[in-house]
Amino acid sequence: LFDLAIRASLTPELLDSPLALPVRTPPPGSTLQFIREALQAEAVFPALERALQSPGASPPRELEEITRELFARTSARWQALKLMERCALDWPELAQLWFGDHRLRLLRGLSRYLRERMAEGRLRPAPDPDAAARLILEMVAAFALHCRTE
Repeated sequence: LFDLAIRASLTPELLDSPLALPVRTPPPGSTLQFIREALQAEAVFPALERALQSPGASPPRELEEITRELFARTSARWQALKLMERCALDWPELAQLWFGDHRLRLLRGLSRYLRERMAEGRLRPAPDPDAAARLILEMVAAFALHCRTE
């Protein structure tokens, strides 16, 4: 059922046609492979990539674009994100994919962005840019998920 739920949350058109019952157990490793491919497809955040490649004229505008992109992506994929977050506690390979690869890569990119803009004097210095990046990521996720589940 987890396989069906994660596939349906990432590819809603799957539910456009009737499901064959009983739902069959997927081949070993196929669920994790599907998630891996989905996360790879979602790994690029264009606003963050643009900001990291060349400084824009306005860091506040850059940061707004980055957070709007994070919010839109999180809001659009909220069901899959909740499933992965909750099930990762019981599935070490999923935890590595979700927390150790995907979220960590995003967090590092956001930390790098903040450090660079702070070093340039274009953003106010923060005592811990890594904590600031984590706070941004967590707050955006919390609001995006709250808007979908309340």
